[in-house]
Amino acid sequence: MSVFILPYIWSYAYWAMGPMVVSKCKKEHFADFMAAILVACVAGTLVLAFFPTYMDRVAERLFAKGKIKRAGK
Repeated sequence: MSVFILPYIWSYAYWAMGPMVVSKCKKEHFADFMAAILVACVAGTLVLAFFPTYMDRVAERLFAKGKIKRAGK
């Protein structure tokens, strides 16, 4: 496992703890926080739905004959 994956794994715990921490504040702050999360998730879903990424890994030579191209080789 690459060390670069650790921040991504840590971010899941951070995202899960965020609403719990904010819930300790006033109800208005929690409602604002949850509304912001909802708007961000909806916006992200809409962008992904209407502007999907079309990566062609073979055309970009990221895969060579079905194998993953390693850095430095």
